[in-house]
Amino acid sequence: MRGKIDKISDQAGEIVPESDIILICSPAHTKGQILKEIKPFLKQGALVGTIFGQGAFDLQCLHVLGDDVRKKDLTIFSMQYVPFICKVIQYGKSINIIGPKKNLYVCSYPNEKAHYVCNALTQCYY
Repeated sequence: MRGKIDKISDQAGEIVPESDIILICSPAHTKGQILKEIKPFLKQGALVGTIFGQGAFDLQCLHVLGDDVRKKDLTIFSMQYVPFICKVIQYGKSINIIGPKKNLYVCSYPNEKAHYVCNALTQCYY
């Protein structure tokens, strides 16, 4: 499997406004700050989620994003487990995927968007 990175930036305003799915892959204690940084740039109907839902990610989102969740029709989601682990073969160029899961489980807020999230993530991990 090969992929190409289209854009890299440490500025949320350069990436997030174009994004339909924002997937946060970081330790629980850093997610609140990341949510604060991306909040002004989230577009209408975006999915905001995390690979591993520890640390009450849904509550962090509701606290940080506040009324934007409803006003921008945002969907918050968390995955139960990491879908796989990567081992670096050549730094910055290639990795080896280790232990891909056969099934991935997600939860969403609002609850009725769970199937929508599953369909979107299926396109990402298929």
